[in-house]
Amino acid sequence: KWEKALQLASMMAYSQVEMDERAISAAICACAKGSKWEKAILVFCEMALNQVALSKISSNAVISACVKVGEWENALCVLSTMEKWKIESDPITFNAAISACEKASEWEKALQLCSLMASSDLEMG
Repeated sequence: KWEKALQLASMMAYSQVEMDERAISAAICACAKGSKWEKAILVFCEMALNQVALSKISSNAVISACVKVGEWENALCVLSTMEKWKIESDPITFNAAISACEKASEWEKALQLCSLMASSDLEMG
């Protein structure tokens, strides 16, 4: 399923069809569900390079893909990218990033994220 989603995304890009948020998020989600976190990050990075608007939905999908395989550093990188692009984070964003840190036994990073989340006035889920 993820292969077809990436094929479709490639075909759209090659045909210069403008990809909207839903198409991009669908490709990222398909990669995440297929445990292809590297591909999810690749699509996310290509979005940024091609100046396609990144969103909370696509960002959360990439972070969730990283959680599944314990890629906490990449999850935090996406969180940082969200900040740079002024993409609003939500409890889902933080909980996923915290889970990635937890899986990797990075409890200090998880606590930092809890503190950041509390200072952002977001409720923990």
